[in-house]
Amino acid sequence: MESESNAAISALAALQNRLKELECEKDNLENEVAHLKMRMDKKESSILLREQEIIKITTRAENMVLNSSKTLSEINDLRKENCTLNSQIRDLEELLNDSKSKLFLKNTKRQNDKIEIEMLNNKILEYEFLLSILFQSPQLLKNFKSKSSCDIDLLPMDLRRIAKRLLSLPTEYYSQPIEIKREIIQGLLCTREITSKLSYDIHKLEKQASSNSTPRYTTIEMNTLINQFKTLSGIMKRFVFSPH
Repeated sequence: MESESNAAISALAALQNRLKELECEKDNLENEVAHLKMRMDKKESSILLREQEIIKITTRAENMVLNSSKTLSEINDLRKENCTLNSQIRDLEELLNDSKSKLFLKNTKRQNDKIEIEMLNNKILEYEFLLSILFQSPQLLKNFKSKSSCDIDLLPMDLRRIAKRLLSLPTEYYSQPIEIKREIIQGLLCTREITSKLSYDIHKLEKQASSNSTPRYTTIEMNTLINQFKTLSGIMKRFVFSPH
């Protein structure tokens, strides 16, 4: 009887020990689960941050592609406009030269035909008037007040070369031989294209400055372009296409 009691006590003690072991294993498992859950939460947070960064990068890339497409489209439009202007200038020059030739012949052969001579003169004046309109000094969309004037020697090399070329030409277009007239037209066409591009860049920088919390650098760059624009457009004003 006593041996059975001792065996029962031993069995109970073994069960209690096993219970303690199982409780210990349970605590360990719970700790491991909590640790794994914490790691999983960190992983999920990291994945969420990466997804947000990818969305931002994708959006930025899409905006860059869109802006590039718009810029290329505007540049193509400017080139088409320049080609159209070149064609118009060639047509005007041919008409002008043709009119002058006709005027000379008519004046030699028919000195008394003053009416026809006056009509031809009027045509020449009309052509020269069209040129004066075509090469009017360009204006900015907004009247910017630049803090300083731009010296020609401070212009970028390509702009400085064009500016000096225009300054070296006579200002009275109407009284020049055809070779000089062609040089004036080519110089003005080139300057017109540059000032159109400067105007576009100034307008774009103005938008950036208004949306930028620290626009100081943008403003400095914009003032530089404004001074370049005003310098070149001022040189364009020098030329006179009609004696009246």
